[in-house]
Amino acid sequence: MYRFLATVLVVLFSIGVSYSQCAMCKAAAEQASDGETGSYNSGILYLMVIPYILFFFLGYFWYRQSKRNREKREAIEHQIKKHIPTYSSN
Repeated sequence: MYRFLATVLVVLFSIGVSYSQCAMCKAAAEQASDGETGSYNSGILYLMVIPYILFFFLGYFWYRQSKRNREKREAIEHQIKKHIPTYSSN
């Protein structure tokens, strides 16, 4: 786990500013004035960030639901163990 986290941090901090664009955006940015080129890069970043935000929220709601289910299951097992001392969930 620590090895993975260290690798991610090294990659994130070693990347400089990059201005990658698709061919059509690059052509449009070359024809645009100086003020418009920043908006092309901002638009690309906006389109890139939205899926990550969606995946984050889906993962959060999945985690929260699984935590609730686990707590319910543990409460039921606790009630069963209280009434049946020899009960084993495995």
